Amino acid sequence: MAEETKYFVDKKGRFLGAFAGVTPPEAVIEVQPPNHCKDTWSFIEKRWIPFEPPVEQKRRTAYEAELGSLEDQLDALFKGLSVLLPAIQRADILTPEELSALTPDAEKPADTPAGWLGKIAGIKQRIKKEG
Repeated sequence: MAEETKYFVDKKGRFLGAFAGVTPPEAVIEVQPPNHCKDTWSFIEKRWIPFEPPVEQKRRTAYEAELGSLEDQLDALFKGLSVLLPAIQRADILTPEELSALTPDAEKPADTPAGWLGKIAGIKQRIKKEG
């Protein structure tokens, strides 16, 4: 028969782990299972206090959710380029060589804008094939 799993925290309420069939470390307190391993046990309320990520992590999570999938991000990048490059060409801001340097080309080195954009185009194609 399987051993009963028991859950333990340290004296500050930090979750230490679950133990089944082994002796837990000394000076630990048995509690009910947490919802998340980063939750903290409240000895006063006798319950788990949910983990609250740092503000910067919350901002990043919200920002990444707004960005959408990698495929969505790549689509947005190429849609922007499809508008930007012809506008630059019409405005005659760049020389033909400079404009060529911004045109996606997977054959060019990845440390050049054209090579970098070419690599992104390749990733986008791979995502579409795998998706």
